[in-house]
Amino acid sequence: MDSDYVNLGAPAAAWNPASQNQQQATAPEHAGPCCVDGGQAEPTNSADVIQQPSFDRSAYVPSAPDASFEKQQPQEQASGKEEKGSVNNDKLAVPEGADPSVRDNDLFAIMRVGYGPLRLVHFGPFSRVYFVRHKKNPAHECMAKVEAHNEKKRTLGIEARVYLDCKGVCGFAELYDRFQTSDGSRVLVIQRLGTDLNRIRLSLPNQSLTQADALKLCLETFARIWSLHDRNWMHRDIKPSNFVVGLPQSKMDDQVFIIDFGLARQRQEKSRPTGACPILGTDAYRPISNYSRVEYQPKDDIESWFYMCHEFFN
Repeated sequence: MDSDYVNLGAPAAAWNPASQNQQQATAPEHAGPCCVDGGQAEPTNSADVIQQPSFDRSAYVPSAPDASFEKQQPQEQASGKEEKGSVNNDKLAVPEGADPSVRDNDLFAIMRVGYGPLRLVHFGPFSRVYFVRHKKNPAHECMAKVEAHNEKKRTLGIEARVYLDCKGVCGFAELYDRFQTSDGSRVLVIQRLGTDLNRIRLSLPNQSLTQADALKLCLETFARIWSLHDRNWMHRDIKPSNFVVGLPQSKMDDQVFIIDFGLARQRQEKSRPTGACPILGTDAYRPISNYSRVEYQPKDDIESWFYMCHEFFN
């Protein structure tokens, strides 16, 4: 078991969605600057209290945001080979309402701890993401991120630490639960969010934002990066697909969230020598210094953000 995950302590106690809803219901009408849990958060820095212009998300919602995943998923699953170390649950009955595309070992592990039914929405080389509902409150939707089985590169422990350090901060999803399956896969259950900025932009006519909305998104995303750096974390993979909006018709539908902290690291006072650092991130947004394998710094997140903003305006 990875030490990063062990340091988190025992798994969180059973999450009570009812108390979560009650807390949101009793929150004041003006609960402060876009607090994740719906209450008034104590600002720890200027980035938390800055009033960002609201993003008019309604004009940029794709007509069928999940259609591409649902169409591509059967082909992707059929062409892929079964991963080593996966659990064979062929003899177990699939619970009613579960999506047949869900991996059996993920399905039963998550259902046992009180979540379901499930719908697979993303399948990648390192993790899978499902939409889930808590059985005690089916109206409350969450996202379950499952780490790939027997994957040498373990990242969910780091993600959990980031979510805990940034709890209650504007633009960071709420962490509801974390646990480990019998075959060693780790699972994070977080607040359900909406579409990422890259898919929103590609769904628009000419695949371009208006200058006004591009500016608003640049300000929102910069505020998220600033808050992350203020807590001594660097993202190291800044790009449009790692920023998402809130769910449509919710209190946070005009808010931008930062996600996917698998490459995140805390800033170290003693840096490694040049040439000892791996090349990180995505080609189009990678900072120049990383090609020389120079130790990653917070300024490199800002450089990646600049490339992303250039894409928004062009």
